[in-house]
Amino acid sequence: MIIRYADQTHEVEIAGTEQEFLELSEKLKQGDSKMENNAEGQDVRPYSRFLSEIQVRVIPSHSLEFQVVQQKKLFIQGDYQKLSILAQEIMEFAKDCNQGKHIHIEYFDSHFYLSPNSVPVVIAHL
Repeated sequence: MIIRYADQTHEVEIAGTEQEFLELSEKLKQGDSKMENNAEGQDVRPYSRFLSEIQVRVIPSHSLEFQVVQQKKLFIQGDYQKLSILAQEIMEFAKDCNQGKHIHIEYFDSHFYLSPNSVPVVIAHL
């Protein structure tokens, strides 16, 4: 899994294989877990830098948020229900998409599971 971050736009890209996204989906369902960045030999462009890991945190009664903390880690946090919705979305993406495809996860008014404080995220299939 490769985790890139754009300093100017605050956009995060999570790029991975089908297997890596299935693993991320399971970690989202488990809550309170993490995945390391595996960017060895990868180019950071067009983003600014790599983030070191994804940490999943359960916060009861909380909308889902993607947040970059300490300028090096991506936190995905929210209650179990919201984390499960994202887990299902990522699992479906992993199984249905071909190499090179991507989806955007961004807040819009009345988003049913995402917090307005969440940074925009691109999920990209390697």
